[in-house]
Amino acid sequence: MTDDDHAESAAEFHRHYRAGGSARGGWLIGSLFIGVIVIAITVMVGAVLGSAGAGLAAVIAAVLCGLPMLFTARAGLLVAMAGVVIAVACGVGASQPEAPLFGEEVRGITVSEAPNFPNAAYFRFSNGEVIPYRGGRVEVRGSAGTGRSTLLHILEIAPLVGTDWNPGRPVTAWVITSPNDRGRSRADWARPYRAAVRVNSINEPAIRGAIQEAGFRHRMTSVENAPVLRWVADPDAAKAAEWARIWWIIGIGSLVWLVTLLASGLLLSTSPKPAKPS
Repeated sequence: MTDDDHAESAAEFHRHYRAGGSARGGWLIGSLFIGVIVIAITVMVGAVLGSAGAGLAAVIAAVLCGLPMLFTARAGLLVAMAGVVIAVACGVGASQPEAPLFGEEVRGITVSEAPNFPNAAYFRFSNGEVIPYRGGRVEVRGSAGTGRSTLLHILEIAPLVGTDWNPGRPVTAWVITSPNDRGRSRADWARPYRAAVRVNSINEPAIRGAIQEAGFRHRMTSVENAPVLRWVADPDAAKAAEWARIWWIIGIGSLVWLVTLLASGLLLSTSPKPAKPS
């Protein structure tokens, strides 16, 4: 074999190697992009809908958005399924929002006017105080992967009333503790924040049952459409903190997806194997 033949073989090997590297890089970038989009959409579904059907909605969104991965020639079925699982986990993780991401804000209203704004997500009241000793408990149950109903956690609920309220008048708003930090959120009830964010929960029947029980026990009544709120110092800060949490979940999910891609071995197994020059 002449020197020219050796040079030509070496050049051909390097061309194949560079082509294989470009293909591997393109596969990684494309798969990473698709996975991040799937995760972001699923997280937003969970966060916007709150707990209300977010688990099912996250599964549907992840499967529909994950179909391109399943039919991508260089993305194996197991890796695509792993991406869908990561997206679903992130969506469910985002389904317990501390504050709504979007919605109308009302200012300067009294607590008694709160039911008049069913589309409002953020409230700034001109009056208002929480009466914890007239509240009740909400038992949140779920399967927790066991297949049977299990007590997951207990939340507390209490009436939010104006300064001129008395037990003979109906309660027009309620506040509930956070499942993520019940101790802190209950301590906030004693503070004169006069601001709140709406809570959307899949546990709505349990919450309404707890309201009825508290009314029966403390001889109170409640208007039918009384909003369930979370007492906060600043709705804007609560909203910003929720957005930060959403971006954190997307970032962690994307990192896990990247690690899954790198660890899969597909970057090498699907690339062409150039013949070594003789």
